[in-house]
Amino acid sequence: MGAKCVGFYFDKTVVKLFHVRLEIWQSILMGATVLWINAESSMLTRVVDSNRVLSRALFLNAKRTAQDLEGSRISIGSNK
Repeated sequence: MGAKCVGFYFDKTVVKLFHVRLEIWQSILMGATVLWINAESSMLTRVVDSNRVLSRALFLNAKRTAQDLEGSRISIGSNK
C-alpha cells in the first residue's frame, strides 16, 4: 500500500460546472481514481489466488487419477 500526495494549483479565474467549482469536481475525480485503483488491485489479488487454488486442485486430481489407473493396471496384470 502506498501513499500519494496530490496538490492542486489553479489560476484565479472561477470556473463552475453545475454550480460547483471545478476544483471540487477534480478533487472528487482524483479520489475516485484512487479508490478504483485499490479495488482493481484487490480484485486482481483475488483472481490470482483463486487461479492458484484451482490449479493446485486440478494437479491433485490428475495425480489421484493417475494413481487409480496405475492401481488398476497392477490388478489386471496379476489376474493373468
